[in-house]
Amino acid sequence: MKTGPLVLDAYPLLVIFGEQRGWEISKAYLDEPFITGIPHLLSSINFGEVLYVIRRDHGEDASEQLKQRILESPIEIVLPTLEQTYLAAKLKSYGGASYADCYAAALALERDLFVLTGDKEFQLLEQHGVNVEWLPNNR
Repeated sequence: MKTGPLVLDAYPLLVIFGEQRGWEISKAYLDEPFITGIPHLLSSINFGEVLYVIRRDHGEDASEQLKQRILESPIEIVLPTLEQTYLAAKLKSYGGASYADCYAAALALERDLFVLTGDKEFQLLEQHGVNVEWLPNNR
């Protein structure tokens, strides 16, 4: 298990919310900043992705509750810089990854951190220098 700050994809948050296979592993990673005091990072683009998926699948109340839990947690929500936007566009142009995933990847590249995910699309992003800390896949 990689320690220190990580960039969060939507994947670990959605796995925890849905108590999907491996949710305990995701939770262990997300609990680490409570011990170290060093927050994980979440692009505001991926934050929006989490909220829309929960709202779509579970309703507005669930989305609002999760939003509040994330805002109160040791997760730093990062607004994309212009450089991250350029980099996300470049990564997206290679094909095979969602635009939101490309923002997580761009943030990780910019900060020289690993992305925490189980999303197989990140295999394509690894080919372009993105470091990934892999969770069990649920797809």
